[in-house]
Amino acid sequence: MGNEDTGVWQFTYTKIADPVLPNCEILLSEDADEDCWFNETGKDITMRMNYISEMMAYWKEKTTIVKFSNFTKEYALSMYWSSLTLTTSGQQPYPVRSIENGLEIVDTLIGLLIFAIIIGSVGSVVSTMNRDQSEFQEILDGIKFYMNYR
Repeated sequence: MGNEDTGVWQFTYTKIADPVLPNCEILLSEDADEDCWFNETGKDITMRMNYISEMMAYWKEKTTIVKFSNFTKEYALSMYWSSLTLTTSGQQPYPVRSIENGLEIVDTLIGLLIFAIIIGSVGSVVSTMNRDQSEFQEILDGIKFYMNYR
């Protein structure tokens, strides 16, 4: 797991780690647990790498690791990718090989086609509603005219 390349876009366990949650109250409030703080008194916090093993041993008993299946992690990464692609915010993933490039082109074209179908359907519904509304309004105007000049 230590030799994974985090620069490429494919799924890796390093990028999608299982969440680690504290077992104690860590909020900065008066009723927070006093034993939920690692005492760094007298230590240089800019040199934390020197005592990282001590910190890991301290927090090991005070945390819970929530395990997720590989499918859940891969699905989360795909949702992240699709939200980046749809909003075009952030760094976009780039294809590394020709097959990935082709897959991204096909995927984008399918997405555009589905988007166009949805927009076209909504436009059709709106124009049908407008046509029905104008026909109804014409009939109503005719009835009003008949009632006034009867």
